[in-house]
Amino acid sequence: MAIPRHSFLLWLVFKDALVTKEKMCKWGYEGDCLCPFCCGRIENWEHLFFRFSFSSQVWRNVMNDCLLSHLVEGWEEVAQWSVNRLSLGAVVYRLWLHRNNLIHGNMLCSGESLIAKIKWDIRLRLMGKGEV
Repeated sequence: MAIPRHSFLLWLVFKDALVTKEKMCKWGYEGDCLCPFCCGRIENWEHLFFRFSFSSQVWRNVMNDCLLSHLVEGWEEVAQWSVNRLSLGAVVYRLWLHRNNLIHGNMLCSGESLIAKIKWDIRLRLMGKGEV
């Protein structure tokens, strides 16, 4: 049921191979290492996918749709979350795209629009429409 590009991004996260600004700074990058959304913390995947208020809003909405009562608090919990890995992949993938659009100056979407895209990705896959 997985969407290949979502699965690949999750694989990078699980292998700690996702190239965030924090990782780039450790490699000697001399640019800004702060989160492009809030500009107050160093950008790492834990902050980007869970600690940032925008991502928390996205998670809250997706978790409600999955009928789960509490918000995911961090990567350790979500790594063991087997309720809906399709949703996990869609959220992480769309948040990462949103982050990249912000960094590279492309058009941003609202939280509601991002959530709608996540739901659309999941819906298409569940309907058997192939990769989205």
